[in-house]
Amino acid sequence: MNKYKCLTLTAIIMLFAVTMVHAAPYRSTVNIKSATDDTVQFLVGGTTTICTKSLKVVDIKNDEDTGIMYKAIGSGTIDITLAMQQSYRPAAVEGTCEDAEYLDTNTIEASISDANWSLATLDTVILPYIRFKVTGNGSNAAGTLFEIKVSK
Repeated sequence: MNKYKCLTLTAIIMLFAVTMVHAAPYRSTVNIKSATDDTVQFLVGGTTTICTKSLKVVDIKNDEDTGIMYKAIGSGTIDITLAMQQSYRPAAVEGTCEDAEYLDTNTIEASISDANWSLATLDTVILPYIRFKVTGNGSNAAGTLFEIKVSK
């Protein structure tokens, strides 16, 4: 073997020996919490509108998909609208939907009518905080609960 082939082979071996192997990044799942009592299932009875606790999402890159799972829980009629809001800061008062710094950026589903888990991909998150606005529509039963999980 000539000198150059030996040096090339040595360099390749050193490259593999020195290069660290990184594990693939993993995604965590976050339970979205009620703003009033930290529960993960919150009451959206009748025509109630609630906003969840704000969630800091600065670790989500603008080119990454962000998934959410959500479901309603109830024995009566279910009729719920789910929307995402974004802001540049955490909510001034968690639990109120009247915070002018939070803007509706997309409606995830306009009429959730069953108790099955549903899956959606959020539009690109461009601001560092999100929260969800959950609205009971006209025929929604009084005891309807709702749950949301975010993969980030």
